[in-house]
Amino acid sequence: MAARVWLTPEEWALLIIGLAGSELRGATTLQKLGFLGVMEAGGEGLEYVPWKYGPFSEDLHEAVKQLRREGLLKRHVVFENRMLYTATVYVYELTPRGEAEFRKLLRRLEKEHPDFLRRMREIVEEWKDKPFHLLYYVYKRYKDWTYFSEIRDEVMRLGRLLERQGERQSKTRGS
Repeated sequence: MAARVWLTPEEWALLIIGLAGSELRGATTLQKLGFLGVMEAGGEGLEYVPWKYGPFSEDLHEAVKQLRREGLLKRHVVFENRMLYTATVYVYELTPRGEAEFRKLLRRLEKEHPDFLRRMREIVEEWKDKPFHLLYYVYKRYKDWTYFSEIRDEVMRLGRLLERQGERQSKTRGS
């Protein structure tokens, strides 16, 4: 196994948001992408605990606040219609200074940890625009991390429903 890659929580936030194109929608999406970075890409530096919406890192949460105070990150709120409700969504955006810090981090990771960076790019690209699918993937694959979740039953029910719909569509296309 390759050596684990340690990043500060602020570097994690810069990396995830930067790889998403300097803008990322959703605090839960940010949290789950960081979690997958730790679990599937070999990253370290974020401590996760099972919480109300699955795995949660107070470190990452506080890092976002710190980056905002330092002028590296902006956050605004939008309201989005989701399957059964209207969600309040935080949108995180790197400032020009934040983008410069992201580029420095990117150069360092390209040189020192290219496999980690490649895997992080894959994770962010795959999930950044699919918040519910990301949530369902984490809940399904990492069940022990959803023990305290207030939405686990709903996520699993809707996820299974979407899987069945996808299977029916595949069968219809294959006929």
